[in-house]
Amino acid sequence: MKVLLHNRLKIARNGCKLSQAEAAKALKISPVSLSRYESGKRSPNSELLFTMSNVYGVGLDWMLTGGGDPLRSDTLDKRDTTQGEEMLGKIAALQEKVIELMEENKTLIELNRLGKPTSLRKGGGK
Repeated sequence: MKVLLHNRLKIARNGCKLSQAEAAKALKISPVSLSRYESGKRSPNSELLFTMSNVYGVGLDWMLTGGGDPLRSDTLDKRDTTQGEEMLGKIAALQEKVIELMEENKTLIELNRLGKPTSLRKGGGK
């Protein structure tokens, strides 16, 4: 069974033996926000994921995908920092794509509601 991001967030926090209140304070977010992230009701942005990775002492790859070694050394070397920055760039690009697709979906729903053609693909509609 694949462990989802929100479950890994809770696993990582519990691994540090931090309460939600303690972790929220370290992450500079409210306990309610942390609870929402850990329950899957909301998804943390890339900056917060990077901060969580550092606070909890887990690898960003594990945090995001469940792959790789969940534990990392207490000190980041240059390679780890570069990998983290690359991952943040990829996450930001994916977030932008998701927003774009959500906007496209809203447009398609509205066009469908109005009874208009809904093809937005290049060359597929007018």
